Amino acid sequence: MTTGRIIELVLLVGLLALVVFNLVQQIGQDCGVTNLHLIQAHSLAQGRWDIPVRASDVAVFQNKYYVVFPPMPAILLVPLVKIWAAEAIKVTLVSVVLTLLNVVVLYRIMAVLNVGRAVAAWLLVAFFLGTGYWYCLSMSMWVWFYAQIVGTTFCLLALHEVLVSGRGLTAGLFLGLAVLSRQMLIYSVFFMVTALWKYSPEQVLRRKIQQQLAFLVPLGLCLGFYLLLNWSRFGSIFDTGYAYLQLKGVQGARLERYGLFNPAYILFNLSYMFLQGFHLEFDPPDYVNVLHLDPFGTSLLSASPFVVLALLARWNRGMLVAAWFTIALTLIHQVFYFINGHIQLNAQRYTLDFMPVLILLIALGTFETKPALWKTLIGYAVFLNILAIVWIGFRFE
Repeated sequence: MTTGRIIELVLLVGLLALVVFNLVQQIGQDCGVTNLHLIQAHSLAQGRWDIPVRASDVAVFQNKYYVVFPPMPAILLVPLVKIWAAEAIKVTLVSVVLTLLNVVVLYRIMAVLNVGRAVAAWLLVAFFLGTGYWYCLSMSMWVWFYAQIVGTTFCLLALHEVLVSGRGLTAGLFLGLAVLSRQMLIYSVFFMVTALWKYSPEQVLRRKIQQQLAFLVPLGLCLGFYLLLNWSRFGSIFDTGYAYLQLKGVQGARLERYGLFNPAYILFNLSYMFLQGFHLEFDPPDYVNVLHLDPFGTSLLSASPFVVLALLARWNRGMLVAAWFTIALTLIHQVFYFINGHIQLNAQRYTLDFMPVLILLIALGTFETKPALWKTLIGYAVFLNILAIVWIGFRFE
């Protein structure tokens, strides 16, 4: 083993120690009842979709309270609430288990792209510790961040099925479950149908078409279930319940004035997606002590600069077009949305909705540049997350 590899191994061990330290703290603070998906799981265990309490980000409709977020993260918790009381369930620990699965799945996906083991290890560090994933994992006691972890899990499983196994049926099921966790993951369908066509072990045209149909059937059933759920709760298949949210602060003000989607949000969302830097706010009047980080987050390019490697990716033309099309559609959806993921720390957490596809392009981009450059970019991203998540921390205010 070379001196360089030894140094990398030592740094990796130290980094993992920091991650474990951070997660142990967060798990200790996770009291279970703070997570809306856990409250929803208790209601599901009793055979009902409405919940008994009026909490933050709950829709009020016909004098009942509903969790408007897609249901899959809550469904995953139902077996746990049948065994333990809410106070005993650590949703953060559930996210840690899912993350361990994600590490294995993404590593297997990297093998399809023919990156070496050492490069794959760096890419795993980039994805899980150099993006908003780490923050979402550490904060998954809360409903929004836990949903991101669950959605990413099912999206990675779907990618594994199309790229590694070439199985349309399970790929469609996993993507459907991903959409039932985070709606914006639906745009991954364009990349996955393309990848399934190219990577399917079937060579006969008829069998390839059958694989595509096998992919679309479970995906369609999952979407149908979601539409039926909307109808059963709010009387319309297209009514997700977001209009009945009673929000306060900046979210409530925007929702009341402009609605869920509006061009008025474009400049703000684009600025925070691509321009906003790592921004510390200091405590007045002396401005010496750090108060907190910008609650609207840090831009993707500033927090995770290694993503520029994706621009260098060389792949089959159809795969490249499908990948960028998926990413572009997700971004377009996001920039019109009334909020950018606030509250969040050193991240734009909605980027996790296309990060599973983007990391593939980033992996291919490593072939086109010197390791010293992309390792430095990944190291810088991880360093910022250490500062933000481990050292500075965050206050919900």
